[in-house]
This record gives sequence, structure tokens and C-alpha cells, in this order.
Amino acid sequence: MLKLIIEDDEGRKTVVPFVRDEITIGRQEGNTIRLTERNVSRRHARLLRQNGHVLVEDLGSYNGIRINGDRIQGQVSVNDGDLIQIGDYDLAVQREETASTSAQTMPLSPVGAPAAAVPAPAAAAPDADEPTHPRSGTNGAAPRVTDASATLPHLPQVDSASATATAADDEPAEANPDDVQPAPPEDPVAKRQSTAIIRPEQLEGSAREVVELESSEAPRLVVLNTEFAGREYACIRTELRIGRTDDNDIAIDHRSLSRTHCKVVREGNGEWRVIDMQSANGLMVNGEPYAQSALRSGDTIELGHVKLRFLAAGEAFTPERGADDAATQGSALPKVAIALTLLVLLAGGAYALFFRPAVKPPPPPPDPAGLGPTIEKQAAEREALLDKADGLIDELKWDEARALLLTCKVDGSTCPKAVGKMASLDAEAGMRDALIKAEQLLSQDKLEEAKQQLDSAASTTLLHKHYQDLSSRVADASARKLLQPKAVVDPTPKPVTPKVDPVEQLTQDARTLISAKSYAAAKDKLESCIKLDPKAARCHKLLGTCYAKLNDPVNGAKHYKRYTELASPDDPDLPKVKQLLEQFQR
Repeated sequence: MLKLIIEDDEGRKTVVPFVRDEITIGRQEGNTIRLTERNVSRRHARLLRQNGHVLVEDLGSYNGIRINGDRIQGQVSVNDGDLIQIGDYDLAVQREETASTSAQTMPLSPVGAPAAAVPAPAAAAPDADEPTHPRSGTNGAAPRVTDASATLPHLPQVDSASATATAADDEPAEANPDDVQPAPPEDPVAKRQSTAIIRPEQLEGSAREVVELESSEAPRLVVLNTEFAGREYACIRTELRIGRTDDNDIAIDHRSLSRTHCKVVREGNGEWRVIDMQSANGLMVNGEPYAQSALRSGDTIELGHVKLRFLAAGEAFTPERGADDAATQGSALPKVAIALTLLVLLAGGAYALFFRPAVKPPPPPPDPAGLGPTIEKQAAEREALLDKADGLIDELKWDEARALLLTCKVDGSTCPKAVGKMASLDAEAGMRDALIKAEQLLSQDKLEEAKQQLDSAASTTLLHKHYQDLSSRVADASARKLLQPKAVVDPTPKPVTPKVDPVEQLTQDARTLISAKSYAAAKDKLESCIKLDPKAARCHKLLGTCYAKLNDPVNGAKHYKRYTELASPDDPDLPKVKQLLEQFQR
């Protein structure tokens, strides 16, 4: 079984069982592995398993992917020992036999070996209707350029014994919590940062069912500071969002919180976790920054300047004792001595009140530049500017909002909140476009297409209310359409015009384009043919030919293989295609 090893810039590692044929990596929810740092693209990379090989593909990310120090383009095969770099993260694919022979998990480091595409013997290309052998480019590797590194959040360190035990299992289900080596109970920080073996059901792409909880089972969050100190919130569902606005499950209207700052979830094994939702001021647990973290009763969660205490179900809240209280309890002075001390203090105060001459308090220190009121005024102006930018964002005027945010300055630099908002604008630009397109389709009564656009923007936080409004309008339009009377059908028979089979037409058009050596145009025709009829064997064979001509051996072999599964046993081209596939696999 394959393992994906992820190491951060502090040397801490995470082992992910490679149990899927495809793993996506990015900042947006819905990816198999989610990295929440700003310089990771929404959909950054994809790992594929094909014919015993592992391929890595750049999904058009801004900062790119490097293998052994070189930036890649398109799909590139990954060998054992190759170093995959996404920002400050180092990734490597480890096979079972490699993991079982290693006594401990070694640090990932570049080995200098270039990542090569799958080698395949070259063959002369027959005519347009004959299968063509897939072949690679000049040297089998995609062109690369040097890329700048990016700072990414940290992942937990991987314990060598746990990683080895996990790699030795044949089934992914064996990677259970028992494989995690626990830390001593007296060191909760070490326990939190210890080995993290990620199970498949814990990945971000896995669906998490949200259910209601009984009040006796619900833990609580208690606010410890600010004007909201003492407020308690019961976690009555297995997933709750926390933020500054009223559309969250727990709304705390404090300026240091993002609109939707984080969410608290209960996993299937009963463990509670807190997950940062790309907030501007981040998330801390017990004074340490995290992208996400497990929660234990008594943990302190910091969201901006707001602190909350997480308490298990039924546990009473006890305020922390101050140093003065502790010193008083630990004092060994007799009660009589304490009473005498108080008496002396009272007498001294009475003397100062009745017998000492009145002394005017010293005047406040001069403030010739008026810096105090100026600083407060500037802070108020920044908050007003940020609120105005929020209004422009709600109105979908994002270019105006960005220009306004750039004017928010602190000591000559763009203020941190404005930087965070602009990063959120970049992250959700695609979802904003999807909502605009959905509204256009709704006005054209194209309800199904509008629903598809809405589904792609379901995870938006900046435009959550806009998304909900459009969803309600689409649902209402669908209901009205169902209630409309059906049109009266004219019983008079009409002459039937013979229809041309679209699959056959596309096949003929593609065959003509291949004869003219227009392989890219023929590939588009054949992909449309497969969408109409996924079991069209002839389309798969011709598409394999096009990919081979376009120097894409992996996709060429994939469609040749699909052709062998769909073709009739007496198809004259079947033996030749099978022979080419066997050569390619060797």
C-alpha cells in the first residue's frame, strides 16, 4: 500500500494512506488534503494512481509545484525518493516495502533525480483509423522553472513507530487511533503535537453528517474576556460555525473576529475539533497557532482577541484564580496580624483625609502633537473604511472594494485586516463568478444550469447571504414550473425527419481531422463523442490515437484500454491494440 508523507518546515511529518486513485491538495474545502495558508491555491495539485505509477499534476496553481527543485507543468510521474514541494511543504510517496524496511521516518530531502514520464517504445503512426503507440516527449519530463518558496501552516510531527506500523498494514482501515503513540498526560502540548496518522474518514473531502445532540451530551464554550465575558454557548450540533456576523451558529460581534472565523465539529469517533476558516487573525489553542486542532476539556481557544474555554458535557465552569487570591490562600499570617494591618491602614487613611493639606494631582503629561486623539480617530476611520468595503463586497463590486482596501494604512503599510479581506477576495473569486452566472441563468429560466453554478459556490463565506437568496429563488422557480399546466399536444402526426446519429457523425468528423493531421481538433470531437456515449469503442480507440500523436502517452493508454474493454471480440483492430498496451506497460 502507498503512503503519502508530508513534512513541514519545522520537520514535523504527517502520514496519509494513499487509498484513493486520486488525491487533490488545495486551500478550498472539498479537497482531499486541505492546506489553509494563503499562498496555496484553491485547487493546487492532484496525485493520481495509474497502472502502478503515481502522477502529480499542477492544477494551474499560482506558486506551482516543484519536483527535486524544478517546477513542473502538466502531469509528471513520481518515483520513490522524489521530493515534491508545495510552498514550504515537502511531500514524498512511499511504498509498503520501503516503509517496512525503514526503522524510522527519515527527513525528506532532494535527491537530484529528475522526475521522468512513463517510458514507452516509439512506433510508427499508422493511418487515422489504426491504433497508435503512446509515446513521451523529448526526454519524458515536463519543462520546469525555478519557483519561490511560500510559507505554509504546520502539520503534526509523525512518530516513526506509528508511521511504520501504518505502512505495514494491508488495509487503510487499520490506521486507527490505536496507531497513534500517546504523549504523557502531564504534557498536553506535547500530546497535541505528537504523531498524527490521518485516517481516510478524517480527510477534508469526506462528508461529515451534521446531527443534533442531546443537551446532556453537548459541550460548552465559555467566553473568558472582552465585554462578552461569562457568556456560554452550548454545542448542540456536531458542526457549528463561529464568527462576527449573525448568519453563524455562534455570533460574537467583536472586531477581531472574521465574518466566519472557525468551526467546531465532532468527528465520528466522538473527538471534538476546532478548524480555522481562513480567518484574518487566525486561531490559537492554549497559546499555540493551529489551522485545526483536537479539543480537550479545559482548552483555551483564542479567536483574534476573544478567548473561550471549551468544557466537556456536564463539567462546571471554574474561573481561574488570580495571583493575589493564590497568594492570600498560601499565606501563613494569623488572622490577628491581618486585622491589625487593616487597622493601621485605616488609621493612616483617616489621618491623610483630615489632617494633611490638600494636594492637587499632577497635571497630565503634555501631548503637543495630539497623538492620542489622532490614533483613536485613525482607528475609527479604518473601521469605517473596512465596513464600507464589506458593503461593496456584498454588492459584488469587488474591484471597488479592493481599491478601497488598498487605502487602509497602518504606519505606511496596508493594514492587516485589509490584507486578510483581499486574500479572501482572491480565494472566492471563482465562487463570485459562479453566483453571477447563476443569477443570469435564473433570469433565462435555465434552472438546472443555475443549480450547477450554485453548487460550485456552496462553500462561500463572503457571499453566503447572496448564495442563500439565489438558492431560495431557484427553488421557488422550480416549484412554480412544476405547477404550470402541461401544454396540449397536437394529435396530428407530423412527418418525421430522419436524424443523423450524433455519435456516428462525430466519429466521421474526427476521422477526417486525423487524416488531415489536426489531432487537437479531432481530440475535441472524440471527447464530445464519449460524453454522448461513454461506451463507444471506436471513439475510445481514435481518442487514444490522438493522445499518442499529441505526446500524451498516459491518456492514450487509458483510452486504448477502455477500447479493449468495449470492443467486440471479432474487432480486427483488437489484437493490435492489446499488443501495444502490453508494450507500453512493459
